[in-house]
Order: sequence, then structure tokens, then C-alpha cells
Amino acid sequence: MKNDNFYSRLPIYKDLNCIADVDRFTDFPEDWLIVVADITNSTEAVKNNLYREVNTVGASVITAVLNVSGDTVIPYVFGGDGATLCIPPELKLATINALVEVQKMSEHNFGLTLRTGMMLVSEITKNGHKLRVARCRMSDYLVSAMFIGDGLEEAEKFIKSGNKSIDMTPSKMDVKTQDLFDGLECRWERIPSRHGETVTLIVKTCDEDEYENAITYAEVIRKIQEIYGTDDKHHPLHKAGLNLSSSYNKLKQEHAIQTFNDMRSGKIKYWLKIITQFIYVKISYFTSLFNVGFDMRGYKEELINNSDYKKFDGMLRMVISGNAEQQHELREYLMSLEENKKLHFGIHSSDSAQITCLIFNHQHEHIHFVDGADGGYTLAATELKKKLLT
Repeated sequence: MKNDNFYSRLPIYKDLNCIADVDRFTDFPEDWLIVVADITNSTEAVKNNLYREVNTVGASVITAVLNVSGDTVIPYVFGGDGATLCIPPELKLATINALVEVQKMSEHNFGLTLRTGMMLVSEITKNGHKLRVARCRMSDYLVSAMFIGDGLEEAEKFIKSGNKSIDMTPSKMDVKTQDLFDGLECRWERIPSRHGETVTLIVKTCDEDEYENAITYAEVIRKIQEIYGTDDKHHPLHKAGLNLSSSYNKLKQEHAIQTFNDMRSGKIKYWLKIITQFIYVKISYFTSLFNVGFDMRGYKEELINNSDYKKFDGMLRMVISGNAEQQHELREYLMSLEENKKLHFGIHSSDSAQITCLIFNHQHEHIHFVDGADGGYTLAATELKKKLLT
């Protein structure tokens, strides 16, 4: 097996329930690299109402790395205030250069400092930590990476503590910044919950035995479905709630990223592009006057199916639509497991979800990063970290 094609050649299993079977996961090659990127002081940024900017920068990390990866399929996870990816050694220099540009963009446009770092998988495993991956089909056109083991968590701790095992100085390779963020879009209003609230949940089990951990995670997922119903009932996105934004404040993040380093004429041209596309899509939704190249009504359904509202990166992460009574029942259940030292958890509640979109084409090849509005994952992680420190 060619090393850079390791991930793309793995078998594809069905939905999130694949995490219940540890034996379906495969060790990463020792020379692959773990890439960690997160916004420093993201909690403070969220409190200052910069949660949309925080999400956008996190998604831009994934966008940039995918855009320099060519045909190589890259496993990654969106964390709200950043992202974690695994790359083959062949992409090391291109990824470093891309991350440096994302750092510049983040600081220049939003005043947000993006911390980045890399570690070899071998550095994690030699210290007794594990990192394995599986591919899971979440919808007809969305296949997501699921990770087990504490490898990503340990890499994140190492890099956040200021350690650098790999020099992140950019090389002289040419990085076309005008292409680096191709596909990143942020044009939807917040999606209000159908049931009153949107819960962002992070769960981390405590058992040293990975098989016991898998059993606990499977039980938690079953309990969530028991409390909230099937996926179609607790999905945070729904057609009626998907509305394109015409607000300058909602669209300026995408504009700032896509026109980073552009001259004034380029910035004006991109605003005209956004406005024109908005008009065309709105009209095409109700008439056949314009051909936008895809079925807008069908696109909403596909957008919902291609959203990453549930994932696993050594911890269970979900965004769930429900009501206050359901959240209370979920909390009671998780607290009982927490008291028995089975897990720790963090929850954040808001009235809606928000999405940041990565669109390579509108016919199937698009993914939508979901977070709870007002800083869902960031604030849920803050609650979880407090528990882990006590």
C-alpha cells in the first residue's frame, strides 16, 4: 500500500456506530504527521461575540490543507475553534506553508492568533499512546474519519504547551494564496432549533481499556437516541431553518478570507460575486429563470445529510436539537456515569446552530461544519476541561 494512500484505501463502515467495534480501526503509519491548529484564547473571543469568526478560522484550516493535498484523501476533524488533521510525510512542507498563510489571514482579518504544530505519529506511539482511524459513511456522499485512542489529545496537549517537535518555518515553496481558501463559504443564517434549544455535547470516557470505552460510548449514543429520538428528529439542521443571509455582518467573514491579499478592485469584485449569486439562487429557488447548475431545493436536503453534526476523535462530539426537558434527562444520565467514573462531559446550550461550508462543487462534493451558536464546542470544551483538572 502506497503510504500517502493509506487512509483512502481503508474500508468504509456505516455511520457513527462503527466506534463500538474497536477492531475496525487501523493504526496510522508511523511516519504520518498529526497536525493541530487552534485559536488561542478562543473562550475569550467567543465571549466577545466572535464565535462566527472563530468557527470560520477553524474551517479555513481544513480548507487550506485540503486545497494543497491534491488527490490525497486527508482525515480531519473540525473542533469549533480549530482543527486536527493527519497527513502523510509527502505533504509536510505544503501543509506548513498553508498553515502559515492561514495564521496571517486570521491575525490580519480577525485579530485571532492561530496556534499550529505537528507531531510524528511515532512520537505519540513510542510514549504508549494510541491513534487509530476508521472511515464511516455518514450519508450517501459524506464519509468521515473517526479516531480512537488518546493520540490526538496528547498531540494537542504537547503542542498547546508550547513544545515543537517539528520546525514550522515555511519553505520557499510557492503557495497560491488566491486558491488556498477555495470552497470556503459562510452564507447561512443561524439555524433555529425546531424544538427550542440546540445542545453541543462533548463526552470523554475514563476507562483505560479501549474495549470498555467503546461499550460506554455505544451506550451513550443509544441513550441519546432514546431521549431525543432518531437522527431525523434530533438533527440540528432542517430545511425551514436554512436561510441564506443578506447581512453584511454575516457575510464579511467569507469576504475577508477569500480576498485576503487582494487589491481593492478584487475585494469589490468578490462582493459583486456574492450579491449576484444571492440573487440568482433566490430567484432559481422559485422559478426556472436562471440555471445555477444544481437543484437548490434538493441541495438543502443534501446539505443536511452532508453536515458533520456528530463525530468522534477520541471523544464523542455532537450537536443536537431538543428541548429543555430532554437536556435535563441527558444531564442526569451523564452525571450518573460521571459519578461512577465512567466518563466526563461538557454541554453548551443555545437556541440555534451555525454552519460553515466547504464546497468543492454543489453536486455532492460539499461538507458543512456544524457548531452550536454562541460558541458551542468552545464552551462545552471549557466545561469539560474544568472537570478534567479537578
